Amino acid sequence: MTHKIRFLTILLGFFIGTGMVTETQAQITVYTATDGGLSISSDDGASFVNRTTTDGLGNNAIKDVFVSGSTVYAATDGGLSISTDGGATFVNRTTTDGSGNNAINCVFASGSTVYATMNGGLSISTDGGATFVNRTTTDGSGVSMSMASSPVAARCMRQQMTA
Repeated sequence: MTHKIRFLTILLGFFIGTGMVTETQAQITVYTATDGGLSISSDDGASFVNRTTTDGLGNNAIKDVFVSGSTVYAATDGGLSISTDGGATFVNRTTTDGSGNNAINCVFASGSTVYATMNGGLSISTDGGATFVNRTTTDGSGVSMSMASSPVAARCMRQQMTA
């Protein structure tokens, strides 16, 4: 079971931004997006390990995090960072991999399809984030129309409304 949270003020006592809590039968893992990296707790928030660019993140400023199983997606100012080992290490995806922009605002994944919003459009990957196609106003559908019909846009809009 995965729960999306907007603020994690109770655990750390200050505004963090976005985070996710994943729950298995044995434990709760907390993933917290911060300006200093991605903080991960596997002991119900009692202690945290902080992941940074040293661990493969594209930038230490994490704008959003999405978790599905052991795959962690971190939206950073330096690309979309993806971990397949629960957040221990990351591979960073950027404009070199087809993303429309390196500054990713929000991320959502469903199966092998990954949606990432950024200023100027929406990047979509159907291969788990290895490569992307982009949707912008030049596609004729308009950014707002294209983004409004995507799961990531709806999630990101709800997220912004609760801020």
